[in-house]
Amino acid sequence: MVLNWIFDSSHQKPEEEQNGHHQDKLLLEEQLEEKHNNPAQDKELFQGKLEEEQNEHDHNKMEKSEELTMNGENFDHKEDKQDHAPHLATLEANYREVSSFSVVDFELNSANWLNNINQQAQQRMLEGLNQIRQSLQADRVLVYAFNGDGSGQVLAESVDTRWSRAGTSFDLDYSLTEANCKPYYVVNDISTKSFPLCLVEALQALEAKAYIVIPIKYNDQLLGVLGAYQNANPRNWQESELRLMLNAAAQFRIPLEQTAFIRNSQFQQQQREKAVKQERALGKMLQQIRNAKEDERIFQIATYEGRKLLQADRLAVYRFDEDWGGKFIAESVSPGWTKLIDTMLVVKDTFLQENQGGRYKHGECFAVDDIYAVGHQACHIALLEQFEARAYAIAPIFIGDMAGDKKLWGLLGVYQNSGCRKWQKEEIELLRQLGLQIGIYKIVKGETIKMVKLVLLMISGNQG
Repeated sequence: MVLNWIFDSSHQKPEEEQNGHHQDKLLLEEQLEEKHNNPAQDKELFQGKLEEEQNEHDHNKMEKSEELTMNGENFDHKEDKQDHAPHLATLEANYREVSSFSVVDFELNSANWLNNINQQAQQRMLEGLNQIRQSLQADRVLVYAFNGDGSGQVLAESVDTRWSRAGTSFDLDYSLTEANCKPYYVVNDISTKSFPLCLVEALQALEAKAYIVIPIKYNDQLLGVLGAYQNANPRNWQESELRLMLNAAAQFRIPLEQTAFIRNSQFQQQQREKAVKQERALGKMLQQIRNAKEDERIFQIATYEGRKLLQADRLAVYRFDEDWGGKFIAESVSPGWTKLIDTMLVVKDTFLQENQGGRYKHGECFAVDDIYAVGHQACHIALLEQFEARAYAIAPIFIGDMAGDKKLWGLLGVYQNSGCRKWQKEEIELLRQLGLQIGIYKIVKGETIKMVKLVLLMISGNQG
């Protein structure tokens, strides 16, 4: 089996040919899913498609250099041509080297041929990143791929030995999407920019002071990003360096596409396994709640087991007062964080008071991935900062009677204090189910007390 990954900078294919290539790729993935029990047939099919894809693929021409400005960074053309002439010659020579990777030949057995394709593609990406870093004389160059939920992972990285590897620094970063990404980002000094806190933290983890980042897209799908970072000091990036990065990013589209099927399959499998595990754990937890006798024990089970299941920093039960103020009556919190029950006897959320429970009285749940990125009012952010929360999700707790009348009794809140968090729909549903069970327990307990009182009254009447 031959896997061709040829870095070649030439011309852009017509749009209809690109669309045809995309349709072929989708058909290939469907065929792979249908034929996963026949590895030999899969191997032959994938080999033919890879060779066809390589034979048909061409890359983008660069736009005119005078059009290359972004994020307020203007390139000094005079300095670029005069002072950096020797460096530019090196860039061009090394880019030709990056653009001429040889064909990789390897034998694939029927059991692990997809994994071998993935490993070989990652190896070629690493070789390409090494060449780019050397050409740019940068401290770090990496390629990052997105998962279906917007999270992602660093696939390959070339970094100077003075700096630590990125590892999972960006694995929970959700700030870049198909809808909001620009063609490229050039920043000469991050200290001069007003970035969202989550991005500042990610850049600090990378030890970066300047960067060029190129989103890698195909048919409006964001596959990943190619990034070059300067860590030692700010850097005045040159137009030729941006041009090299744009050309290189176009070459990385092929390996990202070729490995996307494998990565997406692995991600979906992990999500399915996680969902099954959570469902089983939720069932056991709900059974414990049903068997409990006292409020204190109910809340202890719900908050402690729920927090462990959601892998969060805090899970708390909040009860409304008559004026729609309220207080926390139960919580489980990870070590190192303040216990709200001990420090916040009364919570005044003016929005909830003015709206008498707001969206929660209609049974809605609400989740925020980053409190600083959703437009919360300053007073609301200040309150959440007292909770030490960076991300949170809330589910309502209703109580009522067997006749179906119910009212909003309180809220069940899960909080991530250590950083931003992309809440999954399965996690929100788990929180909703937990709030529902607490409400059911309160209803059943209330009806039981009423029945006991009624029986005692009847006995008392009969004795009289």
